[in-house]
Amino acid sequence: MRFKELRGLFLGLLMAFLDAGLFIYAVTVQDKIKIIAAVFMMMFVLINLLSQFYIRILQDCIFLYHFAGIALLPKIVDFKDIQVIKKMGKHHLMIETAKDSSHIYVWNAEKLLEILNKNKESMKNEKN
Repeated sequence: MRFKELRGLFLGLLMAFLDAGLFIYAVTVQDKIKIIAAVFMMMFVLINLLSQFYIRILQDCIFLYHFAGIALLPKIVDFKDIQVIKKMGKHHLMIETAKDSSHIYVWNAEKLLEILNKNKESMKNEKN
């Protein structure tokens, strides 16, 4: 199961708008090198929007992204390490572990919370 991370989506959309502005500027100035650069950047942005920043729920862990400084970095959290899962808002979940806490922003936070709680309970039952 996978869920789209909203921070990554908004970052990709921001890059797409900036690239569209560069493309429009390059066309109005009629600079062929800038047009080619904008087209290559547009392909990169489309690949980025379509393939990255997915929260994946695996059998014994969750693969998510956390904000560290100026970047969204990948992070793997085992279900056995999860202490508390809180729903902070309509699209916002917070996962607390013994070491730190991670914030997740998804469209359907209620469904993700349900799946995480089910997987966390199944890990507890396997442990006992």
